[in-house]
Amino acid sequence: MRNLFEYLENTGAEPFGPQGPANADYAVFCRLSYIPFAGIVPADEKGGYVSLADAAEQVIKLADTNGDGRKYHLPADAKLLGEVIRSKRYSELKLGRYVEIFNTARQEQFCAMTFLIPDGGCVVVYRGTDGSIIGWKEDFNMGFMDELPSQKDAVAYINDTPEDAARKLYVCGHSKGGNLAMYASAFAEETVQQRIAAVKSLDGPGFRDGITGTEGFMRVLDRMESFIPQSSIVGMLLEHKERIHIIHSCAKGSKQHDIYSWDITGDDFTEEEGLTSTSLMVNKAINTWAEDMPEEKRMKLTEGIFEIVQATEAETLEELFEAKKLFGVLTGMGKLDDETKELIGQTGKIIMRSLRKKG
Repeated sequence: MRNLFEYLENTGAEPFGPQGPANADYAVFCRLSYIPFAGIVPADEKGGYVSLADAAEQVIKLADTNGDGRKYHLPADAKLLGEVIRSKRYSELKLGRYVEIFNTARQEQFCAMTFLIPDGGCVVVYRGTDGSIIGWKEDFNMGFMDELPSQKDAVAYINDTPEDAARKLYVCGHSKGGNLAMYASAFAEETVQQRIAAVKSLDGPGFRDGITGTEGFMRVLDRMESFIPQSSIVGMLLEHKERIHIIHSCAKGSKQHDIYSWDITGDDFTEEEGLTSTSLMVNKAINTWAEDMPEEKRMKLTEGIFEIVQATEAETLEELFEAKKLFGVLTGMGKLDDETKELIGQTGKIIMRSLRKKG
């Protein structure tokens, strides 16, 4: 077993073959989607494409203490950039169509980019949730909204992929990005769907009832796959119809969501026989809550929770858990109406009741 960095080191001199990316490559692309390429990678086809190595070198300089203040999503991302620069397999890839949207009013956090690969195809990758409060609010909205702003933009992005840029489309994403990859593929124009060779979701949530039964979803279902770690929580949310692979992570609990913790055998993820009892129990509790609480109440509950968060004036999860922000949580709780307070208490009771049940 090895991790993502060992995979990069061992495959560094091997070019992409005619079969396209291996499963382990999708993990690399998904992690690269979190790199702050803004201002470095062109935003549209008119701007062309830049080499991944050149883009990575510029990010490293700008993320330095003497740079422009941009930050990595995870500390290990800095190491990842160093590895792709040294990797012949990755360094010569072309990167473009970098789109990043952060809109508080629309409650949207979205990012996508396109990698050109040697077989004439391209990899469209969607970023997952970052550390922003708005990004997590959007995730909660999945429970009651028909279409998120980021899902709508994901469809527009894949539909705008130039036909001469690729014979095949490989679509992927991690976390919310995995959901966006599947959603965009399902609701893309038919001519675009015909070019899709594979859709890979790495521990991404599923969909509300009805989405997975649409005609568009069914047209690409045979090319969709999800990979979730054995203690997955995020990847087990909502409805899934695509083929699911349970893979091994060396981390514990929620930290398994981190792709860097996933084990790799050859050029594929190391598979497990099934989910852990903890993952199954948490998933059951969440599903019970969703079934027992009507959609309109889930929406009000979500708005109430984020009203509390807004009272702290925190913009990121890191800020939210600072000690000085906790007073803001108490202030926000005091401003909630009686119905929302009751919903919060009701949610706790539903989940606890579900966790106590056996089987």
